[in-house]
Amino acid sequence: MLTAGILLVSLTWKNELTLDEYREFYASPDYDCQYEKVIGGYKVQLKYRPTELHIASRVENKEERDSLIKENSSVAFFDMKITALSGVSPIFEGDQSVLEERVMYFLAHVTDDLMLHNDDGEYYLLNHHMERNYNINNSIYIQLAFNRPEHKDFTFTYNDRVLGIGKVNFEIKAKDIDKLPKINTL
Repeated sequence: MLTAGILLVSLTWKNELTLDEYREFYASPDYDCQYEKVIGGYKVQLKYRPTELHIASRVENKEERDSLIKENSSVAFFDMKITALSGVSPIFEGDQSVLEERVMYFLAHVTDDLMLHNDDGEYYLLNHHMERNYNINNSIYIQLAFNRPEHKDFTFTYNDRVLGIGKVNFEIKAKDIDKLPKINTL
């Protein structure tokens, strides 16, 4: 445990990390670009995922990986997790009609309720993917992709219409993104 703590502290001070080191850093509580709010019976968590991490985790060929990183440099990736504090899945709370409505919302209609915005304008969702867990745990995981606001602070907004959470805003500081270590994708 002490060794893991020392490793995490050392990772936060490095300017460049290997992919494995970055994955460990991303999963740690020390990761700089993660946010959370508890509203009602839910905890909403958001993590900014660097393009390099998103691509390098999926593509092994260096030429293809570098090309995809360049092509996607204008995209901001996030991981969103909504956890029911009751311990029951937010998708299924014992009613089949609720299950179907919520599955359809998070698979298709949530796109209308997610955006980034700042003084320059609004940036709508390009793509998303809800990981189906078939109600075996109390969380919903959604991967998100937006057009990236250029080197300025912005707000992530989720305007929930099915769980009773309402509007959730997270202020994202450009300086927090800029100070993240780089990923050595060699």
